[in-house]
Amino acid sequence: MNELRGNKSFQFICGVGTLALLFFMWENNVFSFLLDDEPSEGMESVSLATLVLTSVVSAVQFVGIISILIVSNVLKPLAEWTVDAVRARFPKVDAVADRIEDAIDVEKLTSVLNDLDERLRKVEATEDD
Repeated sequence: MNELRGNKSFQFICGVGTLALLFFMWENNVFSFLLDDEPSEGMESVSLATLVLTSVVSAVQFVGIISILIVSNVLKPLAEWTVDAVRARFPKVDAVADRIEDAIDVEKLTSVLNDLDERLRKVEATEDD
């Protein structure tokens, strides 16, 4: 678990998921009672505020759990099935994805990403000293 906490990709995925959740909640006026200038009618209850806060924390935790499952390859078969279903449903997307796959040299990309990861670790190690 400590490895995941320090993983930049994992942090990014969790951040994107959390921001998406917050945006969804904002669009559905979940936070409207916080922004209203009118006196509240029933939102003053401490137990209700605790319930709302607990629900928000649980939702963010759920995003984190999903992110951990994705990163740890537990949901890999589901993700692969979803990609296959999207490709079957949208032939144009499939054609573009095939062209992208043909254009990308996976070994070179992996090498570059590994080099970047090593450089970042060295920079982080020098900052910690």
